[in-house]
Amino acid sequence: MPDLAPDPNPHAHLAAALALSNPLNTPSLHLDGLDPAMILRRSYHLGTTPAVAHHLQTLGLGAALTDQDWDHHNATLAQNMMALYAADLASHALEGAGLRCAPLKGYAFLLDLYPAHVGLRRMWDVDLLIDDSTFVRAEAALTEAGFTRRLEAPVTGRLNIEALFVLGDAEAGPTLEVHRRLCFPGRFNISPHELWRAARPADAPPSWRLDPVHALLHLAVHKAQHGYLNDSRDLVDALNITRRVPIDWQRLADAARRWGCKAAAWLFLTRCRRALGMAAPDALLAALAPSSARQRLLDDAMPDATRSPHFLQRRNNRRPLVPKALAGLAAADNPAQEAGAFALIALRSAADRLAASLPDKDLRWIDRIPLTPPAPETP
Repeated sequence: MPDLAPDPNPHAHLAAALALSNPLNTPSLHLDGLDPAMILRRSYHLGTTPAVAHHLQTLGLGAALTDQDWDHHNATLAQNMMALYAADLASHALEGAGLRCAPLKGYAFLLDLYPAHVGLRRMWDVDLLIDDSTFVRAEAALTEAGFTRRLEAPVTGRLNIEALFVLGDAEAGPTLEVHRRLCFPGRFNISPHELWRAARPADAPPSWRLDPVHALLHLAVHKAQHGYLNDSRDLVDALNITRRVPIDWQRLADAARRWGCKAAAWLFLTRCRRALGMAAPDALLAALAPSSARQRLLDDAMPDATRSPHFLQRRNNRRPLVPKALAGLAAADNPAQEAGAFALIALRSAADRLAASLPDKDLRWIDRIPLTPPAPETP
């Protein structure tokens, strides 16, 4: 939603939008002198327009909003309901095939944080983690349930951490991203075996949840991988995770060290605390913090939607590749390892060009290549 008129007070409108961004909380704010329509427009690049519109209405300012403004809430509610239906169908199909499943990011949060506020937290895609090193069983189960796999890039689509599906052949419907890992090998050191050892059972499919510590670190890593060019929904989600369950901050620091994402976790949690008041302890941030020079580089150079009225929120496939890659290198604790992973990703992309002329049946063997080594034997 572009600004339709110049904003005379962009930082104040952004601060108000940020304060109204949590679906679970309508704060008491003094908005004298501020324009509700401008607040809502600032919320667009925070990714929190449905929640902000709802809270403005609760504060008695809904009359200042247009029908187009309200369409964001209605569209989000409809999109999320369709996505949750597809996700429920997929979860039952995958678990019926003997796979363990855990929801990730927006899907997990709509289930566990916002079940009474489904229209207030936008979800682009459905992310689901499976406990398997390939997609062979998952694809068979989902195909039988009526899903269609998207394989526009014949090698990348198969040799990837996620497989993309849509229900039926709908082009406009929600995309299901079935993950076998959280990161491409070499990009951080996240062991799927560690995730599943710590996962917690749930009452209904998807029948598992990531440990809250791992869920927080996944948000930090995901933001780094996307060059800090995504919006601020993840900061709000992280805040609500910490308010819902007690966090063992020492475990988080230890896991960040193993994953090689201390700097990424430091920046993410620092911004959560600064922007939203998350209760991240000083001792934790000190344990995660990189050098002072690197702190300045990360905090000053990485885009921050909560501080800049000029931040431009774009879908992932429209985020420039070079800034994303540079941000990933800057946030990784082992930049050389990250660069090596980028080289493998580049080789995979080159293989796509070579494979474009081959019949699909000749490439199906790639699906059987695992990206996760076998679990270590317990002594």
